[in-house]
Amino acid sequence: MSTNNTIDTRSGFHYGWVVMIGCCLIMIGTMGIMSGGSIGVYMTPAAEALGTSRTAISLYDTIRTLVMAIFQPVAAYVFKKYDVRITVALAALLCGGGAILIGLMNSVIGWYVGAVINGIGLSFICYMLIPIVLNNWFHASLGLAAGIAMSCSGLGGAIFAPIVGELIANFDWTTAIMITGAIGGAISILSALILLRTKPEDKGLLPFGYKPGEDAAKVSEEDHRGLTAKDALRSPYFYIIIISIMLIYFYGSFQIHISNYAISVGFPVEEASRVASLMMIGLVAGKILLGFVNDRLGGLATLGAAVILVLAAVITLVTSHGAVMPVFIGSFLVGMSAGSLQLVPPMIVRGSMGNKEYGKIYGWAATIGVLVSAVAAPIYAAILDATGTYNTIIAVAAGGMILALVLNLIAYGRARKLWDK
Repeated sequence: MSTNNTIDTRSGFHYGWVVMIGCCLIMIGTMGIMSGGSIGVYMTPAAEALGTSRTAISLYDTIRTLVMAIFQPVAAYVFKKYDVRITVALAALLCGGGAILIGLMNSVIGWYVGAVINGIGLSFICYMLIPIVLNNWFHASLGLAAGIAMSCSGLGGAIFAPIVGELIANFDWTTAIMITGAIGGAISILSALILLRTKPEDKGLLPFGYKPGEDAAKVSEEDHRGLTAKDALRSPYFYIIIISIMLIYFYGSFQIHISNYAISVGFPVEEASRVASLMMIGLVAGKILLGFVNDRLGGLATLGAAVILVLAAVITLVTSHGAVMPVFIGSFLVGMSAGSLQLVPPMIVRGSMGNKEYGKIYGWAATIGVLVSAVAAPIYAAILDATGTYNTIIAVAAGGMILALVLNLIAYGRARKLWDK
């Protein structure tokens, strides 16, 4: 790295944006295909073809998220020790390979085996890749960069959900999942190997955002303030914030059920895939919007904006009565609000606990959140199977988001005062 302590990394094009583009392509290839709304498009056709319930197929998400929770601490350790290019390429191989295996096995057990393989791969990509890698590369505009990169899971879904619907209609669900798994795996592996770097020092740079004449050592010291992991565990505010993150994850888990929601109110499978596509477009818009809000106003205001989007989404869906346009609008708003699942928790942790041991503290929060997702997915599916409607459970989930905001109004500022003096 250059020894010039006053480098202006705002001048010219900074390689951090190339790393962000790499993260975007990886999110398109992995999360866009095997998570979110795209995976929901497969569930009903697979359940019907295999003669089983949607609840049985939705256990894929439970198993996958449990495996993610187990392997996320491993992922945090591996990111610290090994080259990010090889780490993420291998993770992407597991994601694509798991999808292909599900199609080849053509059984309920195949979904569960694929869930384990995908869970290991996604533990490195879903919640850890962007917060850890982009946090290294961006001193300024982190929220915008993270929002753009995270939004690409929605972009991938918007691209692939209608393709999946057409492939299922013209072939079958097994062919569709194998084709999209192969395409997504190839995109992600090549992007990881060619574009990613772990930190700016790998390219002889400082993080994006240092101003002209600013002392790099001083800014670096400012960037590494915060609570240690041990201090965080001693603080009651840490646990209050963790509870709020659990509530965010519970609401965000609804996104994979948006296709089933559309089918439950009378939409055919092909139209339900378009609903999923609209939700994914909403994810793109929501994550960019929330990232922009975070850079301007901070993590607490970002959560407040997310709650407003949640209320708009749930009210629109609950009052839609299956009408086409309200369901389309509500699904788009679900996507915008579900952007909070990936973006808001790391920003809340970073803003309240600081950067000193951010990776470790956020790793704990993400692991607990993933465990909540594992419980949430079958709850949503079981309530649909039992009642034929999602309205009650999504209303409860929206109430949980309001409670998450209240908890952060209590704890966020007080936690920050422990280190930001």
